[in-house]
Amino acid sequence: MRAAWAVLAAGLLVLKLFTYEYYLPDDPTGGVALRAMPGMVSRQHLQAGDRLVLSDENEFVGAGVYRAAVGWGYLAVLGAGVVVFGWRRLRVRRR
Repeated sequence: MRAAWAVLAAGLLVLKLFTYEYYLPDDPTGGVALRAMPGMVSRQHLQAGDRLVLSDENEFVGAGVYRAAVGWGYLAVLGAGVVVFGWRRLRVRRR
């Protein structure tokens, strides 16, 4: 269980830090791009040299899930893990 949480938490952190939702200034095309340096910005203009992961003319498949994951989802997973870990430690100490 701990290993699954750790993999999920690490995956969401990598998703947050190394990807962003890009848009083009005068074109409805958008999607997800990989960045070389970590950053906290989740939506920005497409930067030169970044690799495209997903691209679509209007809205890419899974846009809502991606926005939730990088917006608040990674915090929810990290917070829930800390709470569960602390709760289990307290339960073990009471025995």
